[in-house]
Amino acid sequence: MPLPIKDKTPLEGETGFSLIELLITLIVLAIVVSLAAPSFREWRERIEALRVKSILFSALKQAKSQSYGTQNDVLFCLSDGAGRCHRNSNKKLLLFVDRNSNKHFDSHIDHLILNENTHLRYGALSLGAGSRRHYAKFYSDTGRPRGHMGHIKYCPNSGDTKNMFQVSFNKFGIIKYKPNAIHRTGCSR
Repeated sequence: MPLPIKDKTPLEGETGFSLIELLITLIVLAIVVSLAAPSFREWRERIEALRVKSILFSALKQAKSQSYGTQNDVLFCLSDGAGRCHRNSNKKLLLFVDRNSNKHFDSHIDHLILNENTHLRYGALSLGAGSRRHYAKFYSDTGRPRGHMGHIKYCPNSGDTKNMFQVSFNKFGIIKYKPNAIHRTGCSR
């Protein structure tokens, strides 16, 4: 004997969202997300700036210690990723012993000490180490960048001056962090 088919009617007290309520909820959620997005971007820029500062300090200290410890001149440069050193490059940071003295890294000749990907998304790096140099050289006899003092600037793409800075190194090998608020970086958008 077949079971009788009942009409599906809502039970008393059963509720759900109407289409209007769902649309209003989505609109409110979209407004909240649009208000939070700039803060999230600023936070990510700040994290990148702190990470880059740490990488630069570590690399410069390593250049000093490796040059003096191994008794080899060590070159520090920003690289395009193919071993070519550039004053303005956001791909890699290299430390190497330049055995053929061409001021670029050659994988089959030179000794690589550090090959650090920078993974920059929110800013750019530039090296200032003399009028025509695209590298800084740390000498083996002292571990210092004698005649090769300079700085590396970090300039955020947004132009936010709170995250702009430069890390400088002098002929005595002293490394300093200089935020834009204390020492103008000269970053331009």
